[in-house]
Amino acid sequence: MSLDFSLYSDPERRNEVASFNITHNLNKMAMEAAIYEPLWRPEEVWADARAADLEPLLREAIPEIIRNRDKYAEFNAPNGWGNVDGFIRFIRAVHSACVAYPTSYVRACR
Repeated sequence: MSLDFSLYSDPERRNEVASFNITHNLNKMAMEAAIYEPLWRPEEVWADARAADLEPLLREAIPEIIRNRDKYAEFNAPNGWGNVDGFIRFIRAVHSACVAYPTSYVRACR
């Protein structure tokens, strides 16, 4: 299982401007960083999620995870599919896209 996370330029979510994928094995790491719901379930956090809604949460999470890398490494997937370094890369990439496309609409498929 994985998370497909995308940004779209239109509210109907037809014109994709950015797309990312990460293993669902990192969901506990995301929960610990308080970004699980915004990334995996944005529709439960915001009525019509936009990148600008998510951006500050990711901006705060990145240094927190880097500073406490050992704590988050405890949530590395035992099967080897997902680790803290990959999670940091994913969050940075999604954050950069949110900065580049702040008015875009968010979709997460699990």
